[in-house]
Amino acid sequence: MITRVAQEKDVPEIVDLLVSVFPRHARSRLHWDWSHSDNRGVAVVAEHENRIIGHYSFGYYPFRWRGRAYTAGYGQQAAVHPEHRDLRTIVELIKFAQQSASAKCDFVFAFPNGNMAPLKERLLGWKKVMTFPTLSLPLSDFGRRVRERAKKASDRGSVRRLTTFSGVDCPDRGTEDDGDVLTPVKNAKWFEWRYIAHPLNHYACFGAIVDDRCEGVMALKTYSGDEERLGHVLELRSRGGLQPKLRLLSAAADFFEFMGVDRVAIWSQYKPNQRLYESLGFEASKSSSTLYAKALTENLPDLAAADWSFDMGVSDVF
Repeated sequence: MITRVAQEKDVPEIVDLLVSVFPRHARSRLHWDWSHSDNRGVAVVAEHENRIIGHYSFGYYPFRWRGRAYTAGYGQQAAVHPEHRDLRTIVELIKFAQQSASAKCDFVFAFPNGNMAPLKERLLGWKKVMTFPTLSLPLSDFGRRVRERAKKASDRGSVRRLTTFSGVDCPDRGTEDDGDVLTPVKNAKWFEWRYIAHPLNHYACFGAIVDDRCEGVMALKTYSGDEERLGHVLELRSRGGLQPKLRLLSAAADFFEFMGVDRVAIWSQYKPNQRLYESLGFEASKSSSTLYAKALTENLPDLAAADWSFDMGVSDVF
């Protein structure tokens, strides 16, 4: 077995592998091209007898922390064919991916499942940063409470469905974070790629407009679980504090009702949003996610002790 950086000619075989390993969450060639467009990351493969049997990639993600810019690698699309699924293959594949990402990335992070997490921690030197619950609230309660709060807020401005982020001056989350917070940096180009141009998932994006200026943005998604249809708030940010967010969440209630959602399920490590969701009555569910990270450069502050700030959109399904 050899490990190497993926090439363009490998893509059909990589897509075959991803579809065979994850048949319920199939990835298409369009998804691959979207995910790796504009040099957005590095992908590596494991090859056995001239056939690709493993894949792992890191998508590049800009972060800001303590006044400095960093590039992170988001671990994604880990797949090994069942006939070759052994510890050596997986470890060598991820090790090589880390080496390949180190030329560009200061650190890597991911939300591994229960099988992958111990492997990354014990054999690859990743550190557990935090475990946090998914917050949940029935849609009927969410709609009633957020509309009551929105009525009490200023009625200045409107909410508009966004079909493009081109020309939209997206609020920078850094205006609400202090300098010590480790936070992803997102602009209109990133929003356009992440949500509008996504080839598989359907996202509904909204802007809070005041005097022709975008004071807040929101991205939504629905998901059909085994028993309930869920509504997710993937992004919620504003430059004007609480009022634009309340107007946006009121629009989210309208959208979720139209889409037949039963329950709103979200998670957020962005403290202003955490406080807002808690004030609306969201409670921790049995579902949770765990964040792991690993430094790739020397003299990087302790990632496990950092004050990470992100919403659901930093993960979701890339």
